[in-house]
Amino acid sequence: DNYNAATATVEIIVNKAQLVITATNKTKVYGSVVTFNEEAPSVDFIVVGLVSDDEVQSISITSAGASAAAVISGSPYDIVPDAAVGLGLINYDITYTSGKLTVTPKPLTITANPITKEFYTTYSFVGDEFTAVGLVNGDMVSLCTITSTGAAQAAAVGNHDILIGGATGSGLDNYQIEYIKGTMKVQDTTAPTAVCKAYTVFLNSSGAGTLTGAQIDGGTTDPSGFTLSVSKGTFVCGEVGIHTVRLTATDPYGNSAYCDATVTVKDAVLPTITSTPQDVSVPVDQDECYATVTVTPPTATDNCGIFSITGYRTDGGEDLYDGNLTGEFPIGTTQIVWEIEDVNRNHKIFI
Repeated sequence: DNYNAATATVEIIVNKAQLVITATNKTKVYGSVVTFNEEAPSVDFIVVGLVSDDEVQSISITSAGASAAAVISGSPYDIVPDAAVGLGLINYDITYTSGKLTVTPKPLTITANPITKEFYTTYSFVGDEFTAVGLVNGDMVSLCTITSTGAAQAAAVGNHDILIGGATGSGLDNYQIEYIKGTMKVQDTTAPTAVCKAYTVFLNSSGAGTLTGAQIDGGTTDPSGFTLSVSKGTFVCGEVGIHTVRLTATDPYGNSAYCDATVTVKDAVLPTITSTPQDVSVPVDQDECYATVTVTPPTATDNCGIFSITGYRTDGGEDLYDGNLTGEFPIGTTQIVWEIEDVNRNHKIFI
């Protein structure tokens, strides 16, 4: 044998392997809560570097952005992995790499409230005529800028858009705000103010008279305008006297009001003489100082009719009238004054 046996001690150094645990980036909407899955397998972290049968069973994951109160101004927030638990992990130098949690704006809808106002009034917006949907965490909308063409006094009856914007309040930087316009309904439910005045209707030569609403209108008003009607618009001879006539004012939207006017109907048309009596000369009766004469009276017409024709003798003799037209007249000239009276006591004198 040419060899001598010998022994030696060799030191083998086993270095720890490198293990990297990285938190996954995430996104959430403001006001929501993020719950991390800390148990493997998980989409919330990635493990790189394990060998053999070693394994990471769980880790701890924390982030200030995970709570509902995390605001956009602090975004993105770190997602911090730590405290890995598993098999064989003593053999690794573990590096933890943070992820990022991004907070995005939460949708917030602000809708202008519907408003109804009366025509010819002015509406002044306070700024709180809205409904907000989507607020969380005690955030609030205090006021908005709200306008509408319907707010003016002279705005036409109908629907007008209500425009809204410029919200102010607390926590609103965390929202994506959608403004929705509203509708202002301008309506007219107010009746006119009806005012009457007295009026006199004079019958015409045909014995008729007419009355319009304007003639008994004493100052009716309505900002929308109005039309007038009367309960009685025509009169005839048999209606001479005092009447109560109702005046009704109606605006374009069907609102109406009325008042009652005193209307006096008069006949001021004088009778018209159609024929005149002629002078007559007659001899006296034999052996008498007078003559018996039958007188022909005048004839006349009138719009409402003749009531009487009466002759008055200047000698003081008996009046002459239909049924009594014959009388004794003294020697000399006797003048007869004829009075023609119509049914409404209008008189006409003929000599």
